[in-house]
Amino acid sequence: MAKADLRKAESGGLLIGRALQRAASLLGWSLKELAGAVNRDPRQVARWIGGTERAPLDVLWDVADLRQPLVIALAESCEDVDVVTEIRVRRRT
Repeated sequence: MAKADLRKAESGGLLIGRALQRAASLLGWSLKELAGAVNRDPRQVARWIGGTERAPLDVLWDVADLRQPLVIALAESCEDVDVVTEIRVRRRT
């Protein structure tokens, strides 16, 4: 019987939790605001952030305002990835 590597599961959950915390920070959201956006109790969201409970990515992805900062935060956590923010202004003629 195969055994799960709990260290990998914990580190993956913690990585997602830290990315979620960073995404909320990018949005300027408090824990309570983040919990309200994902329709969860703030204590549960705190467990996601702490990595003791894995955040369901489909629930996070369903919040349109959270998608872009979450992708940025996940990319920032990767080795050998440079995150560049670009602003383009279209001039009206």
